[in-house]
Amino acid sequence: MKNLGLPYLINTKIYSISQLVFKESNGIEFNMGDTFILENSKGLLQILNDYNKIYIFSIASVKSAKILGEFETDQAEIYLNNTKEVANGGAIQSIHNYTQASTYLFGSKFLDNNEAFVLGFCYGFDEIISLSAPAFESLLSDYSDRNVSVIAAS
Repeated sequence: MKNLGLPYLINTKIYSISQLVFKESNGIEFNMGDTFILENSKGLLQILNDYNKIYIFSIASVKSAKILGEFETDQAEIYLNNTKEVANGGAIQSIHNYTQASTYLFGSKFLDNNEAFVLGFCYGFDEIISLSAPAFESLLSDYSDRNVSVIAAS
């Protein structure tokens, strides 16, 4: 799979965000905390955090999502859970990436052409959390030493 990178999301309209769930043949379920599936105008995208490296993959179905870790994938059931519709369905026009001390990427917020919040993510070492606009602003207040870089539509 080729990493498309965060800039690929520019001009993309996101309809929903879902958690990926992996259920092994023994019945044990795992919510994949390192990934989300985005339904968009181009199909399905996977956003994956692999030790604070953020990847964007275009996937044909949830079965083709990249799974990190040791799982029995041959007979596993993979499905989406906790699907949230994106409140502001505008196309993403800018991505604001926030780092602490210029090195640790801790969050990204995605805005439409009116600078309205479309979606936001907080990144941990190997996890992603989807945040609302107020929760994202609260996250920013926790980082006094932060820098922002903006990727915008041209």
